[in-house]
Amino acid sequence: NLITFPMMFLSGVFFPIDMMPDFIRPIIEVLPLTYLADSFRQVMVEASPFHPMMFNVIVMSAWLIICMGISIRFFRWE
Repeated sequence: NLITFPMMFLSGVFFPIDMMPDFIRPIIEVLPLTYLADSFRQVMVEASPFHPMMFNVIVMSAWLIICMGISIRFFRWE
């Protein structure tokens, strides 16, 4: 919860990103939930096809690969 709730507030899930201060923008652009929320918004509200969301899919896939690599490297059952 310590990571999830701030990420939800900063990623534009509850509040528009345009209302956020400029010094928080670099943090917002790094969060993977920002791109997931943008993809959901494009599909549900704008009914856009998959092609404009390709950047969002690439960023979320990169996050998936990085986090999976970290978990494979450091997770132990011991």
